[in-house]
Amino acid sequence: MGKLKEILIIDDNEATNHFHRRLIEKLYPEIQVHLTKNGKAGFDYFVNAEEKPVLIFLDLNMPVMDGFEFLGVLNAYLPTEEQHKTSIVILSSSDENLDKERTRSLYPNISFNPKPLSKDKLSKIIDPYNKD
Repeated sequence: MGKLKEILIIDDNEATNHFHRRLIEKLYPEIQVHLTKNGKAGFDYFVNAEEKPVLIFLDLNMPVMDGFEFLGVLNAYLPTEEQHKTSIVILSSSDENLDKERTRSLYPNISFNPKPLSKDKLSKIIDPYNKD
């Protein structure tokens, strides 16, 4: 696993996005943060990115295209053998087991964290990418 260069955050909540961006930039200034406000914009960014993001923070409840729809189109877009290269961290205020089951049925490489991320939780997510 190489050094993490970029994180894609897909969330319609501007305050949460601002908080997460500042936290990442403070703890990991070498990592670029790209924000989109819905699943469609996030998917468009992913498809057009020269280097695909390997870590995506995803909200489930958004307008235009929600997190579930995003996972479905990402699953259809990426060949099965490529899906392990992109990890999705669901950031949601929902702790529903049905949401967890549904997301795991749509995309295999998923973990869950409640909003907002803390320094410790962020470190546990990012540090494994940055081990030499």
